[in-house]
Amino acid sequence: MAKIEIEIDGKLVNARAGEMLIAVTDRESISVPRFCYHKKLSISANCRMCLVDVEGAPKPQPACSTPIADGMKIHTQNEKAKASQKAVMEFLLINHPLDCPICDQGGECELQDVAMDYGSDVSRFTEGKRIVADSDIGALIQTDMTRCIHCTRCVRFGAEIAGIMEMGGTGRGEDMKIEPFLTEGIQSELSGNMIDVCPVGALTSKPFRYELRSWQMNSMSNIARHDLVGSNIYTQTYKGKVKRIVARDNDDTNETWISDRDRFSYEGLAHENRLLAPQIKVEGEWKEVEWNVALDFATRGLGNSVLNNHQSDQLGALASNTATLEEFHLLQKILREL
Repeated sequence: MAKIEIEIDGKLVNARAGEMLIAVTDRESISVPRFCYHKKLSISANCRMCLVDVEGAPKPQPACSTPIADGMKIHTQNEKAKASQKAVMEFLLINHPLDCPICDQGGECELQDVAMDYGSDVSRFTEGKRIVADSDIGALIQTDMTRCIHCTRCVRFGAEIAGIMEMGGTGRGEDMKIEPFLTEGIQSELSGNMIDVCPVGALTSKPFRYELRSWQMNSMSNIARHDLVGSNIYTQTYKGKVKRIVARDNDDTNETWISDRDRFSYEGLAHENRLLAPQIKVEGEWKEVEWNVALDFATRGLGNSVLNNHQSDQLGALASNTATLEEFHLLQKILREL
């Protein structure tokens, strides 16, 4: 693809002909607000928040769906562009409820962030806000569809990434509603990613509902335990307890997605039936012991019950599919030395 030169806010930028303008501004760290655009999803251009002023165009153009051409001059922050962006923000806030103090998305909400720059302190609308009935889409995702701004990210994620068209829009304009097609709710094993792509608090985590604010938790880089792909994740903790797991971007492995098993399995860490220490059976009852006692017991059991009655080539081992390569190596090393 041919290299061309364009001008953005007075700065000359080299790019590829036909590339979408928003991809260029992102690469050049030029801030353009957006809601429907997501770098891993198809372009829908339905939120209009990314309107910019392109010289020669009859009206502001959406940066997400405007291919660049040689010599283009674009203004993202002039009066015309800002007026368009503020107008779109005002329309989006007409029906959006003032739920920020109780919304789980508060503190990491794209609408909240953009409203700080492009919203107004006072609304000109006095009509009542619309109220949308919530859909029960399963045990993992909590819906508050009155907050939905119809960006369709969740719809496109299901169709394009998860491969299951489970969400869609019905109605038009103010009557539009995003909801699942089936009464059984969302069946995809990647459904939790809809929580991540939702730019507002319309789709949030049911297990995490009303738990904590994002800024209260410590976030640690980690590797997912359940897919063996090495998906990158953030483990978020509060006072030493795991409270949430979210995806960490890595285009070489999981891009920006993780499975529901990796996202929600942390709940098992606090389950009452989880073993927190090794146990051995003494006189018919399980008893908690120290690790050295348990390992010694296992060693003696192997020697007395197994090795004395079987050949070494008759031994095998079962390993968890969540074990690491290093753990697999150590297990086979033990077996080879028996």
